[in-house]
Amino acid sequence: MTQLSTWGNSVGVRIPKEFVEALGLVPGTEIEWRMIDGMLGMRPLNPLDRLRGEAKHLSLDDLLARMEPFEPGEALNEGPVIGRERFWDDEG
Repeated sequence: MTQLSTWGNSVGVRIPKEFVEALGLVPGTEIEWRMIDGMLGMRPLNPLDRLRGEAKHLSLDDLLARMEPFEPGEALNEGPVIGRERFWDDEG
């Protein structure tokens, strides 16, 4: 069980270590709070979520300026195969 604590004019909750580790949280991680059916929910806000929020106010030129350059024809492999997608450099 966790109790609320006061910090200055705010009320805070300490997140148990096992949740911090499971979610990969570190001090400074941005989080989003929601009320769902009378319960308080929280989730880490990842950089893509932040960009989606900012993207509503950005032009296409602004969005393209934020992209990291890559060489034409370079494969953009962002992790393990999850579904049926395959890259030509995958083994198997």
